[in-house]
Amino acid sequence: LDTISTQRYLSVAKDKLSVKYVGKGNHTQDFGAIRSDFPCPQRCALYYYEMTIVDAGVRGCIAFGLCDGNFPLNRPPGLEPRSYA
Repeated sequence: LDTISTQRYLSVAKDKLSVKYVGKGNHTQDFGAIRSDFPCPQRCALYYYEMTIVDAGVRGCIAFGLCDGNFPLNRPPGLEPRSYA
């Protein structure tokens, strides 16, 4: 996981295998997104990734998807151009 550009509302475990949302979820800018250090291969017709949601929180608002390297990490995927949820 790319821990350099991580949003302030996320806490990343030292092993970089777990991410926890630590914001309050009070407004649309109180959002956290993280990206991988390794992009999907461009010449790959099919790409697979897997994640496990351990705790969806009180409101259960979770989005995951794919985006390019310029995607703003304070927005959920699917709301901006070149992102897919």
